[in-house]
Amino acid sequence: MDDRRYYGLDALRGGMMMLGIVLHGATFYLVSPPATMPIPTDRNNAFIFDLLFHFIHSFRMPTFFVLAGWWMVQYDLPATIKFLCVTTFTTVICFVTYHYWVQRSWVSVFLNGRRFDLNWPWQAPRQADTRC
Repeated sequence: MDDRRYYGLDALRGGMMMLGIVLHGATFYLVSPPATMPIPTDRNNAFIFDLLFHFIHSFRMPTFFVLAGWWMVQYDLPATIKFLCVTTFTTVICFVTYHYWVQRSWVSVFLNGRRFDLNWPWQAPRQADTRC
């Protein structure tokens, strides 16, 4: 592993983070926000924010992916794979626990005011109680 510090890459990453602040601030002033992004918009919008949003969005995340690949090559591959496997396993356990313990218990009523009644495609639909 190369122990040198690449200050230019740190500056690039910091600049991309600052552009992320600009990008997320511009989303409130978009004239035509993407349909998959339901966000509150301001009446005082301008088309320049759409151009700014799409311009920054076109290169910001790919830059992060390239930088992540650069730093992954710098480290020990088996340790990186072990870290990714442990992280993925922990995330799956957290989501499964949330789904089966939190959403179907009193914790959901406490947090959300109602119990989520999720039916998966392989489960039989529940019949409504029609008694008065």
